[in-house]
This record gives sequence, C-alpha cells and structure tokens, in this order.
Amino acid sequence: MPRRNQMPNPDARSPDEPTIIAKKKTVLDVFNDGKPAEEQATNVTKKVKAEFEQLARDAGWDSIEFHGSQAVLRNTAVENAKKNKET
Repeated sequence: MPRRNQMPNPDARSPDEPTIIAKKKTVLDVFNDGKPAEEQATNVTKKVKAEFEQLARDAGWDSIEFHGSQAVLRNTAVENAKKNKET
C-alpha cells in the first residue's frame, strides 16, 4: 500500500530554502503509516516526536526541531554548499 504522506525529501531543498515545516498532519501521517489502528496516534506526543525525528534523520535531514506539534526540518548540507561557493 502506498504511503499517504511521506517524509519530505531533504534533497528537494535549495540553498536559498534549506528548511521546511512539517505540520502536525504530516508528523502524524508519517508516524502512523503502516501501524495498526490501535497503535496510531492522534496527538504529537514525546513518542511520536522521537520516532518522527529518527525517521527524519534516516531520510537525510540534519536538523529537526519541534515547535509545538510542528517540526522544522533543515538540510544543512545544502546550506553549507552555498556558503562554500560564496567563499
């Protein structure tokens, strides 16, 4: 079965926009994907945040910061590539 809402792709970021905000729906959809109904979450808890952060790191995101129920994902490699070009 295809994923409803996949983890955002860090390679799709540009040097001018290295970050993206994963909204609550995205965080929960990624966490709940493939889980039976009784294990699915409806709120962003510590457990959801921890698993989402690990999934984001596995996908290639370097920096993950939660602000409430949203996650700010940053691809620092893209940022660093721009800085290296400018020097």
